[in-house]
Amino acid sequence: RSHPMVDWHVRFVAWDSTRPPRDDATAVTRALQAPPIATLDTNDLDLTWYAPPKKAIPQANVLTEATADVDLGPGPYLLRTIADDAVRVYIDDALVLSDWVPGESHVKEVRFDSAGRHHLRVVHLQLDGWYELRVDLERVSP
Repeated sequence: RSHPMVDWHVRFVAWDSTRPPRDDATAVTRALQAPPIATLDTNDLDLTWYAPPKKAIPQANVLTEATADVDLGPGPYLLRTIADDAVRVYIDDALVLSDWVPGESHVKEVRFDSAGRHHLRVVHLQLDGWYELRVDLERVSP
């Protein structure tokens, strides 16, 4: 198994949890167009905390958007998310993983086999409590 190098750009945006419905993709997209309240660059998308690492990031009601461009050799690949509360993953703007039911930590996986340059986008919803967003990408045996 090998893990391709991924440089993530992460944006945190305030989310009004009183606006129903929280599963409205259009409302999420609109909210993500707002200026970020904080940003973070990392090559390891493994964000877990009970107290945010930056004061600008609220503990509750925050949308996180992580984006990266990655060059992948021949696959197949496994993309795994571990998230609390909800997460969606897009590859080249196509939704490939959706776990948009807020709750305790969930593990979800999707396999794909597509070499070349790809744009990854992860959208995460944090309502309250423990913040967890982890995304692993690894090449696996066919």
